[in-house]
Amino acid sequence: MTLPIPAPHPPDGTPSGSNVLLGAPRGSCVGAPRAAGAVETALEQYGTPGHQRKQIAHHQHGVRILQEAGAVLVGGTREVLQAAS
Repeated sequence: MTLPIPAPHPPDGTPSGSNVLLGAPRGSCVGAPRAAGAVETALEQYGTPGHQRKQIAHHQHGVRILQEAGAVLVGGTREVLQAAS
C-alpha cells in the first residue's frame, strides 16, 4: 500500500510530494515467532510441563497455543520449585 504524504512546497511554488511504502502487517513483534519456536523446541526435547518465565507473546492467542502445547507460565524460579515438590 502506498500513501501519499503531503510535502511542503519549495520556495518557487511548484508542488512536490513523497510516497511512503508500508509493508504488510505482521500481527506480532519480530521476536515473537522466534521466542515461540524456542519454547516449542524445548517442549519437544524435554517434554511437558515446560516452565516459561512470564509470557513471551503479547497477544492471548499465542499464549494460549503455547499453554495448550504444555508451557506453564511462571513469574520466577520459586514457582517452578514449588510446582516440582
